[in-house]
Amino acid sequence: MSRPCRIGFNINPRWVENGKPGEFLHPLIQAGLTTLEYELDAYLPEWSGVEPLIEACSTLGLQMCFHAPYRLPNRIEGFSGERRAEIIALFRPMLAIAEGWAGRRGETLTVVAHGAVSRSRRREELQEDTRQFLAWTLDEFPHLQIALENAHPPAPGEIKVGDTRAGVVEIVKQLDHPRLGICWDLGHDYLSGPPERLDPEWVSRVVHAHVHDVNEQGVDHFPLIYGRVPYAAWLAPLRAPGSSPTVVLEIKGGLLAGWSGAAITQALVDSISAVREVLG
Repeated sequence: MSRPCRIGFNINPRWVENGKPGEFLHPLIQAGLTTLEYELDAYLPEWSGVEPLIEACSTLGLQMCFHAPYRLPNRIEGFSGERRAEIIALFRPMLAIAEGWAGRRGETLTVVAHGAVSRSRRREELQEDTRQFLAWTLDEFPHLQIALENAHPPAPGEIKVGDTRAGVVEIVKQLDHPRLGICWDLGHDYLSGPPERLDPEWVSRVVHAHVHDVNEQGVDHFPLIYGRVPYAAWLAPLRAPGSSPTVVLEIKGGLLAGWSGAAITQALVDSISAVREVLG
């Protein structure tokens, strides 16, 4: 029997100003939060507080998952060629943190990963970079499940692997690994154009999802307050028997600058409650 879908939130130290994550998370837990997602990136300004935050939150009885580095300089283009050693040096220490927690908890933990991005390389090269990076990760870290995310629409002149559902499915099928699935970012999907029909093969390979809303200017990673991303229709198929992904409310706190603490908490609570209602 499969477990129910988990509902998550992408926490980082900036959400917890007083150093007491329990106070911030309590209303979210009451609303249905079960899981926290942590971004692993030593170049984040708040990086010194990430591992202490993971330790503090680990005592709250919540599940955990991770997001592999993806911001500059943590890009994987060139992995199949001249940059392989450099990229491994960047990613290995970060992914080792997730592998360490998997060992401590005695379970397989999910890590979201992005495909290769470039303004100068051919798509075929970037696809090979992505395949080889994922294969290395799966071999190097045997207690991690990797979820390849569908990309935010590329900027002009930019090529991104995984900028379509079909592109993500193609790579996942090619590698055909039991610990490799899809991270479905609903906000990215919405921004990519008119909603596509949901292919059962796509849905069946989703092991993780990011949900957030998009404002009038086309900026994503907001709480579910605008009604643009069709999260209810898209998440509903994930309730199918045998499907039990983690659905993470992925919010960029900087977008809420100027909001009161009470307003932020209420928006997060309402969003988690909405996801919980869909997932049952």
